[in-house]
Amino acid sequence: MPFIIELLKQNKLKLISFLLFSFITSAVGVLTLVFINDYLLKNAQNIPIFYFIVLLLIFFISSTIVELGLSIFGQNFIFKMQRRVVKQILDTPLLRVAKVGKARILASLGSDVRNISFGLLRLPDFLQSSILILCTSVYLCYLS
Repeated sequence: MPFIIELLKQNKLKLISFLLFSFITSAVGVLTLVFINDYLLKNAQNIPIFYFIVLLLIFFISSTIVELGLSIFGQNFIFKMQRRVVKQILDTPLLRVAKVGKARILASLGSDVRNISFGLLRLPDFLQSSILILCTSVYLCYLS
C-alpha cells in the first residue's frame, strides 16, 4: 500500500490534469445537451448544424484524449508495480522464499496484480462517468 501512495504522490500533477480534462469533457457533454435543448429543439428554421458538429467533435476528441491518457497512465502504473513486486521477490533470501512456498507466492502475484490491473483499467470509465453524472445533475437542477 505505501508503494501505491508513493506513486500517487509522484504523479500528482498527472492525476490533477486527468481530473481537469475529465471535467472539461463532461462539461462539453453537458454543453451538447444544452445546445440540443436550446437550439436544435426550439429553432426549427435556423438550425446551426455546423456548431453542433463542432461541439460533438470537441466532445469526442477530448473524451478520447482523456481515455487514452488514463489508460496509458494505468498501464505504466501496473508495469511499475509488477516490476517492484518481482524485484522484492528476487531480493528476498532463498530460504525465506522456500519457507513461504513458490505456489503461495505465485498465487498472490496472480490475484493481486490481476485485481489491481482490473481496477486501474476501469478507472477511466468510472472517473468520466462520475464527472459526467455530476455535471448533468447540476444542469438538471438548473433547468428545474
